[in-house]
Amino acid sequence: MSAGSGLSKHFIEYESKKVGIDFSGISSDGQCFRNDASILFFCANSYKSAFICLDKEVKTRFENNIMAKDIEHLILPYYFNFRHYVELSLKALIVNLTKESPKITHDLQTLISCLLDNIDSLQFDESTPAIFCTKEKYDKTKSEVIKLAQELSKKITEYQKLECAVEYYRYIFEKDKNDLSLKHDKIELDYNQTHLLFFETRDLFDKLLIKLREIEYVYPTL
Repeated sequence: MSAGSGLSKHFIEYESKKVGIDFSGISSDGQCFRNDASILFFCANSYKSAFICLDKEVKTRFENNIMAKDIEHLILPYYFNFRHYVELSLKALIVNLTKESPKITHDLQTLISCLLDNIDSLQFDESTPAIFCTKEKYDKTKSEVIKLAQELSKKITEYQKLECAVEYYRYIFEKDKNDLSLKHDKIELDYNQTHLLFFETRDLFDKLLIKLREIEYVYPTL
């Protein structure tokens, strides 16, 4: 995994409606500044932007008494985008801390446990240039990071009560040997409750990133 500064190149053409981003991190002098954690953060934040857009649209449709079908069609993408935002944010944080590929899993409990273990393993290194000049300040901030990660873990557990299977919000059907099985045939959205959970989770991710950046280099590509 590459762990450079996170240099990327961007272009946009408003008239022709074209936009793009180059994550290679190759500078004009040939140096590579690619940061794979920042690429995962970009992917996670893309899903975050999508679920926030959908959240506003669902709210508007409820408030304007739009026909049920036009609200129902947003349930799956609303859950799907939030779910992938959480999964990729956890993987981005793990890559950032370990400089290694994350586990090939979609299980959120496995990922949050891995993140907590890696945060707990962080050690103050006097030879590494950092904002903090004392171990006491480093340890204090690390404790705050751990507390935020533990709160995040609780929110993820709360979300998982809404999820029948890791791929459920992709297409509802679940894999059963070589077949697809409809084990859970009802999808529902309690918007007020779900909105609150989703945005509390998002806020915890943001707070965790801000605090972690005080003791570790993080380039989140927000």
